Amino acid sequence: MRATLRLILLSVIIVFTVTIPSFWDSSVQVVQAQGTNLLQSPQFTGGNWYTIEGVDGQVPGGWVLWANGQKPASDYNQFLPYTRSAPGSWEMRGGYVAWTGGGYQQVNGVTPGVTYRFTIYAFAWTCNDIQYSCTDENGRKSDRSFNSRIKVGIDPTGGTDPNSPNIVWSPLGESYDTFSAFTVDAIATNTTITVFTYNTVSEPPPALRQVFWDDASLVALGEGEGNPGNAGATGDNGSDVVLNAPAQTVHFVQPQAAQPDGSVVHTVVEGDTVNSIYVAYRYLGITRESFYELNGWGDEPPSVIFVGEQIRILPPGSVDPTTGQLLTNRTTTNTSIGTGTGTGTSTTTDTATGIGSGSTDTGTTAPPSGEVPSGEEPAMIEKGG
Repeated sequence: MRATLRLILLSVIIVFTVTIPSFWDSSVQVVQAQGTNLLQSPQFTGGNWYTIEGVDGQVPGGWVLWANGQKPASDYNQFLPYTRSAPGSWEMRGGYVAWTGGGYQQVNGVTPGVTYRFTIYAFAWTCNDIQYSCTDENGRKSDRSFNSRIKVGIDPTGGTDPNSPNIVWSPLGESYDTFSAFTVDAIATNTTITVFTYNTVSEPPPALRQVFWDDASLVALGEGEGNPGNAGATGDNGSDVVLNAPAQTVHFVQPQAAQPDGSVVHTVVEGDTVNSIYVAYRYLGITRESFYELNGWGDEPPSVIFVGEQIRILPPGSVDPTTGQLLTNRTTTNTSIGTGTGTGTSTTTDTATGIGSGSTDTGTTAPPSGEVPSGEEPAMIEKGG
């Protein structure tokens, strides 16, 4: 009996001794497995953003913001088409001042000698039109003369200096008014590596600029895979980034008929924004000031508009209800019409320094200047901020 127990105990010890190293080896391989995303907050979800001194807005958890030439403005964006996939994207914005900046994230526990691939999708927009934010009846599109350029990099040593000669960069590319993927491969030389995003605009800088980042990934490649040193920038279909790609348009507002009393009232439908409604009725001679005053908004439009809400365009007696033609003896009023029910979306309104790293905060961002298919016209970006 004792001999049997000793044999069983010895068998257990042998199995335990052999199995434990195998377990730890496989766990390391799982962490480094090809296709496993090693980044924190790769899709820039809204639940782990944080604020920090020196940044106008919020920074996603795990990421650090760096910038040259301007106080960084950074926030969580959840408005289409400026988000590639739900629930949101990382927006960097500003204007009037020279800009070169981006974000970085350090990743620990990588294996020296392994090739890693960093990919992120970027959407750039630049504009010098303060009044209309480069928006017309066809939607919002960039003024491309400001040469907003994008690239991504990996520092295989794990450094955090965006100007370091150790960083392996992709080529500079453009991605105006649409999302394109930017990719770079590098061989780790340390157990920590750092991924970087980079955006710059030409001089003189535009009055308004934005870049949106989404769907980031860092994966370990198999032996002999990848292009260590420079993978280049690629689009969704694996092709090179198309420079000066066609502009991506947004929701078009169809003007609605005059009311029997000669007023013009727009009933909000899904996709309408304050700005797109205003643009649709400019042919009636309205100004932003008269539009805002008529709806009782003062200097700022509301944070939320709802499907079914009625927005005043012109007061009673302004147009012939039969022909729709403007009358010369128009009157004005500043009374507002109540809201309807339905769906609505709300918003809230440099030396090379890294700012922040990753605590927790929540919130939303001001949507992009100009037309956004979400129900709000964003606040103007102040000069120098």
